Amino acid sequence: MRLKNNTGYELPKAHIELIIKRLDSARQNYEKLELNGMKLTAKYVQNYLKRLYGEYSYPTEPTINKHIHYNKYPEKGPGYFSINITLVAQLCRMFNVSMSYILALPDDADVSLLPNSYGSQFKQLDDPNFMGTFYCYMLQESQGTSKASSSKTNTLRKNDNITKCTLKINRISNRTVATLSIPYPRSMGEGYIEVTATGQPIHCKFSNNIIINLASENGRLYTLMYGHDTFYTNILHFRECVLLSPSPGTPGKPLLSKMILLRYAIRESDYDFIRGLLSFNVNSVIIAKSKFEEICSDPDIKKFKEEFQPWLDIYEQPFYVIPDSLIECNYDTSFSQLELKKIMLKLRNHSYSMAQIEIGTENKGYAIAKELQNIENSDEITDPVP
Repeated sequence: MRLKNNTGYELPKAHIELIIKRLDSARQNYEKLELNGMKLTAKYVQNYLKRLYGEYSYPTEPTINKHIHYNKYPEKGPGYFSINITLVAQLCRMFNVSMSYILALPDDADVSLLPNSYGSQFKQLDDPNFMGTFYCYMLQESQGTSKASSSKTNTLRKNDNITKCTLKINRISNRTVATLSIPYPRSMGEGYIEVTATGQPIHCKFSNNIIINLASENGRLYTLMYGHDTFYTNILHFRECVLLSPSPGTPGKPLLSKMILLRYAIRESDYDFIRGLLSFNVNSVIIAKSKFEEICSDPDIKKFKEEFQPWLDIYEQPFYVIPDSLIECNYDTSFSQLELKKIMLKLRNHSYSMAQIEIGTENKGYAIAKELQNIENSDEITDPVP
């Protein structure tokens, strides 16, 4: 089959040659990343297509070899300048490269060899253990404010409201698609409006992380990132994630939050544990003494105070600093390690900690940065003053 343009004429020989050259480069990259340097054979490609599409009329080995091996020598026969577009599409999928790159015009300098528009160390998520419907929890997005009275007492959080979201990751038409649904309170009236954002989960092989860029129809953009581990006997049921989203208001500053991803929904009565997990302060609990005494109405907290009073006296200031290592190395207690960790989460829920960081709210930063760079006070762009 010859590849023709929309006027019915065959593509220029230079374009056909460039397509084959790009496929050759993609093949070499595939050999390095997926085959540990072994050479890719036409028979291997045929077996790959058979596994993918079942029984059908496969391209011959000479046809496959012509598409994946660029012939840099001048003696090219007439058959060299024809191409099988179906095979090109299949090879793009196999090599994890963008078809728009492979078929780009010779003078298109803006297109590069980027698998899934990322890079050679990235591929779309294909691990079935990381797919399905997940229940996600985060603190309600809150805009930063300069009014101290608006902050939640004895913490650095702006609010305690948990937002419950759903994240669906599924294979659709040989692609992995993620859909995030987040309820937002209506600006006027009661109830919520649900915002849905979609994207493609990408597995970064170098750092072994999953990255999902999601966009909604109303223009909101979210970036979700969490670790990828290989499960051989189980499926993913818990992850701590980082979420980057726009903060409320205009303009919406970048807002960095934590999100908890669970396989099954939990009861609202357990939200205190989730609030503890959503804290960015993960190594120590810093809690005001007055707040600590107040929450001793909780029987577990009261018992914890009685058993650990000598340690608390050491840490006592106007507040306690309680490191996680305290419970990890202390065995002279009636609590199990799991019970202690749950208590620490309850404490962290009331600690001096943040679950969201709004980026770009430092209103004095502009003037200070100009001074530090020794730039003259001018509205015009200037070079630094020597």
